[in-house]
Amino acid sequence: MKDLEDFNRKIGQRIKDLRGIHSMTQMDLAYRLGYESTGMISQIENGLKGMSLSKLRKCAEIFNVPMSKLLDDKEYSKEDMETLKKFIEVLDSPPENRHRHYEAIKLLLKDG
Repeated sequence: MKDLEDFNRKIGQRIKDLRGIHSMTQMDLAYRLGYESTGMISQIENGLKGMSLSKLRKCAEIFNVPMSKLLDDKEYSKEDMETLKKFIEVLDSPPENRHRHYEAIKLLLKDG
């Protein structure tokens, strides 16, 4: 039972972090997932409730991340989450700016 509680807590924290990155309120996320209020989102984010596989898939779509980002056991640092936020900003940028961002990312990866 402890493993399931830890699993739910980690997923809940990731959802909370991703929601923050996307400047989304609990109500916004609840609406997009088909919940009528923020209560379930609050319980999920606090690790008190789990999510169905279909809701996890929907979360991954909403946040534009692979499901593995929600499900793996890795603990993500604040720096990891900031990097993810920056990549999401690039993906959400106007098409005419994406090429410039893409070239900068290629250079960074090549140097690293």
